Amino acid sequence: MSEESYSYRTKRALTAAHLGTDGQLRAELSAIVSTCGALHLERGGIRVELTTENRELRTRIDAMIARLYGSATEAEPDLVQFNRTFAVFSIPSAVSEAVLQDCAILCGGHLIEGISPELIDSLDDRRAYLRGAFFGGGTLSFGGKSGYLLEFAFSRESVAEDFLSLLNGLELGARLVERNNRFVAYLKDAQDICDAMAHIGAAKAVVDIQAARAERMMTDKITRQCNCDVSNAARAVEAAQSVIRDIQKLRTTVGLDALDEKLRAAALAREADPTATLEGLAASLGLTKSCLRHRLRKLSELARELP
Repeated sequence: MSEESYSYRTKRALTAAHLGTDGQLRAELSAIVSTCGALHLERGGIRVELTTENRELRTRIDAMIARLYGSATEAEPDLVQFNRTFAVFSIPSAVSEAVLQDCAILCGGHLIEGISPELIDSLDDRRAYLRGAFFGGGTLSFGGKSGYLLEFAFSRESVAEDFLSLLNGLELGARLVERNNRFVAYLKDAQDICDAMAHIGAAKAVVDIQAARAERMMTDKITRQCNCDVSNAARAVEAAQSVIRDIQKLRTTVGLDALDEKLRAAALAREADPTATLEGLAASLGLTKSCLRHRLRKLSELARELP
């Protein structure tokens, strides 16, 4: 599963989400413009151009613009970049300035720094802004070797910093990094990413991430158990080889016949089957594991007492 394909499918499903109140529409639209929008000065004023791989997003934006301004977007030629095709569409200049002012992006012909607090003064407004940021500049990946990652890319640092505060205000452990002239807020904790997806209404993404998380936890548990078993087996082999070396020392010095019957039986059994487990060797001698361990320890002690 590629990052782009899963992000795209999640965004496509989200385009059918309930639009909400006018205030929520303005918050979502503001985030979309701040993540995938560009402003163009024309004779008729300002035109907002939006560029995205998510073609279904235009339908949602048309519904927003129609409800708020009684207008619609206009299609532009597709953009092909780095072997990827982007849909390009514009908000007409006749309503673009109103959109920018209502979305707290522009005031008096100047860009507003950061995210206006009035735009996101309720939890539902903050969720709408979060959803818009995912639509316009979000990528989601999980389940691979790289782990879990949810990113939101912005062109302006002040907006990215306020968005970081928005995420942390939702108790999501977000961080900010500058990359390729973009400012990227990101989450790497699986539970934080699930919570973020829940906030924007991406229920299937939450289920998929939780499933991937459970699978990874099970895989990690099995791996740890296997590593533990291998380590234990290695220690057992080393212990057995050490005892055999001690037994051979006893054989070549005092001779095994000098040992009492119980110790001699244990020594001969270990020599005869150097790879047997302690449990298996004890069973063959009709002893408990503890009893055999004591006899083998005694053999080693006797060997160490020899010059």
